[in-house]
Amino acid sequence: MIRRTSALIADFPRQFWVLFGGTLINSIGSGMVFPFLTLYLQQRLHLSLAWVGLALTFWAISSLFGQLVGGSLTDRLGRKKLMVISLAGSAFFLPIFGLADTFPFATIVAIMLGFAGALYQPARDAMVADLVGSEKRPQAYALIRVVSNLGIAIGPAIGGFLAERSYLLTFSVSALATFVF
Repeated sequence: MIRRTSALIADFPRQFWVLFGGTLINSIGSGMVFPFLTLYLQQRLHLSLAWVGLALTFWAISSLFGQLVGGSLTDRLGRKKLMVISLAGSAFFLPIFGLADTFPFATIVAIMLGFAGALYQPARDAMVADLVGSEKRPQAYALIRVVSNLGIAIGPAIGGFLAERSYLLTFSVSALATFVF
């Protein structure tokens, strides 16, 4: 097992493993927040499920546009620069979302979060293609997908623990995780 793990690590450049670890941190941060958005919007803003669904729909639509724009900007701005912009934007807007006290304010911040966060993935995927040769690329993308799913699986447990204390704390810790990456 150790020999196999060592061989796997040696198959990919150091920069890939930095991206791998950062993706885990970022996914944990996302997993901490997203499952609790419905509860947060219902409890903090006293919104019906229909209004909560509308706010989350705006988040999803802005994420779609963020990925399209991110794909377009990845080659123009560079992978690393666009990832930094995306992560910084997410780290900035996450705690602000925790302060939202009206539906319009929460929706505007959700749109900004969706857009900023979605810029990251096209740049990350392009960077993986730059770092890893074509023969190892499917394995590299699979590893990135696995670690993303692992973060999404771990994040809710941490988020639930934090949300019991404060939703703002949950959003702030998620922002810190994003910022650290």
